[in-house]
Amino acid sequence: MLGHTPNCVFMVFAQPAVGRATELQEWYDVIHGPDAMANGSFNNLSRWLCISNPAAPFLALWEGEWTSDEHAWGYIRPRALQLNAEGRIGDIPSVEWSQMTFTDRARAIVGEHPTRTLTMVQSDWYHPVRGQSLDEWIDTQGLDRPDVGGGTWHSRSFYSADPTVESGLHAAFFESRDWLGSIAPAWRDSGEMGPSPTRPYRGLFEERGLGRAVPEPAERYVSHWVQIGSLGDLAHRGRVVSE
Repeated sequence: MLGHTPNCVFMVFAQPAVGRATELQEWYDVIHGPDAMANGSFNNLSRWLCISNPAAPFLALWEGEWTSDEHAWGYIRPRALQLNAEGRIGDIPSVEWSQMTFTDRARAIVGEHPTRTLTMVQSDWYHPVRGQSLDEWIDTQGLDRPDVGGGTWHSRSFYSADPTVESGLHAAFFESRDWLGSIAPAWRDSGEMGPSPTRPYRGLFEERGLGRAVPEPAERYVSHWVQIGSLGDLAHRGRVVSE
């Protein structure tokens, strides 16, 4: 988030077909990202590649100032459908799961440093604890302690799905300027590695994940990511750091 905690982060996990990863990235950079910002759906986009689980999908984090699912989708849905009608979506999105998440910023700590590593901690999104609030999850998991994750992060923020739509889906983002080699040991054995499994997905344009095996419940999931692109205000608020 680089110095800013938006009200809303739309999380999109995508797994393109073999040989189409580059096409997906180009679509985000050249078509989809600019379209979504031009029509006012979102302000910023950062894209990430999982480095702690090679089988995990790509992650796009869209930033906006929406305050509820109804508020967000009431604006975004007709514009997305229009883009699809104009041939601007096509068959490339490859969405495994998407989730609109929100925060009240009360527990966010945000720094200005460019980010080398993003660590995401999630509740179990396949077996959510219905009725558990974001604050209750943070307290239960001890995620507001200053030493969590070794304290090597410079920013952290907490988001949750709109509880009137999908309760119990929580995520914490820890941004660090350090490389994975110094980040990962502090998170070892702190949860299941990788993004949380999710139920079958049905979005505006595609349906995925039917027939998957049901995973065992887990207390939490921890995944590490490196940034592979950004658009919008993020592009001039900071830069992608490379070794």
